[in-house]
Amino acid sequence: MTDRVEWSDDLLTHVDEIDDDHRKLFVLANNVFASVVLEDGAVNQTLGELWTYTKTHFGREEKSMTRTGYSKLAAHKKEHDDLLLELKYLTDRLMESGPGVIGDDVASFLGKWLNDHIMGFDKSYANYLRASGQVNL
Repeated sequence: MTDRVEWSDDLLTHVDEIDDDHRKLFVLANNVFASVVLEDGAVNQTLGELWTYTKTHFGREEKSMTRTGYSKLAAHKKEHDDLLLELKYLTDRLMESGPGVIGDDVASFLGKWLNDHIMGFDKSYANYLRASGQVNL
């Protein structure tokens, strides 16, 4: 099982608020990995923290997209909604089955989600912000 996701400067969007949020999401994902590996009973708490911060981050991005008239808002929001549904599904399965059974699925999802979403959707939005002369959410 992968036991952590690594932050890379390749993931930088060069929009400070977005990059700060992403770094925090990596920390929270790694907390989930640690609690799954250790089976220390903190899985529910660490997943809850990741869930809460993810919703906050997505809300902040979507509010900014609405404010700036971002034409790809609907697709980006759908991606956010789909990611939250998958995270909820995996969280429910983890709580039912335990870390030993579902831990690899959670690790795979978190690593793929963070990298793919940032490299695609979030970098596209950051490019839009910079091109329109905005550097903040």
